[in-house]
Amino acid sequence: MRTQILRGLALAFFALALSARALADDQANRNAAVATAIQQAAEWLQAMDAHRYADGWNESAAVVKEGRTEQEWIQEVSGPREALGKPLMRELKRAEFSTRVRGAPEGEYVTAVYLAKFTNIPLATETILLARENGQWRIGGYSIAEAPEAASSAPAPSEPGSPPQPKAKE
Repeated sequence: MRTQILRGLALAFFALALSARALADDQANRNAAVATAIQQAAEWLQAMDAHRYADGWNESAAVVKEGRTEQEWIQEVSGPREALGKPLMRELKRAEFSTRVRGAPEGEYVTAVYLAKFTNIPLATETILLARENGQWRIGGYSIAEAPEAASSAPAPSEPGSPPQPKAKE
C-alpha cells in the first residue's frame, strides 16, 4: 500500500514537473513573440514618423489592406500623421500577447501601447495592434488619443484671484 502511494506521488510530481516546464516554455515563447512584435512596431513607427507611408503599407496586415489601395491608405494616413508634427518622445508603456482580439479570428496578437509627444499635440497614447501572418508580425491597427496623464495633469480652470484648485489624488 505504501509503495503504491509513493509511486502515485512520484507520478504526480513528474506530471507536475512536466506541466510546469510546458508552462515555462509557453511563457518564454510568448515573451519572444512580444519582443519581436515590439521591434516590428518600432520599425513601423519610424517609417510613419519619416513619412515613408509606402513602407508602412508594406508592413500592414491583410485586414488593413482589405478594400483599399495603397494610395487610398496613404491619403487616409498621411494628413492626420503630418498634423501631429515631429515626434519628440516615445516610450513603450506596455505590450501584451493574446490569442483573441475582439472582431478578429483566433490567432497571435500583440498590443503595444506607447506614451508619445509630438510638436503639435499634448502627450498622446499610441496603440498598435500587431497580428502574426505567415510567421511575420504585421500592423493590424493603429490609434492615437490624448494620454490620460495629459488630461489629469491639465490645470483646472479658475477665476482670476481665486485660490488654486487642489489636484485630485491619483
